[in-house]
Amino acid sequence: MPDDFKRYKTVHHTNHRDLDDAVTKSLQMGWQPYGSPYILDDSQGPIICQAMVSTIGPMGAMQAK
Repeated sequence: MPDDFKRYKTVHHTNHRDLDDAVTKSLQMGWQPYGSPYILDDSQGPIICQAMVSTIGPMGAMQAK
């Protein structure tokens, strides 16, 4: 069994400024970007997304909130 486990989440917004803010907040909480941003074509317009990852330590102690 590996010592560290990963948690994943996706932050998303309809404009890059709000996405920048969401990614910055996630970085401040210990999350790291995973891969490149991508765009989903929604019926109400494009959604800009960024996958994020955080590490959960060997005893289950979360490194990121």
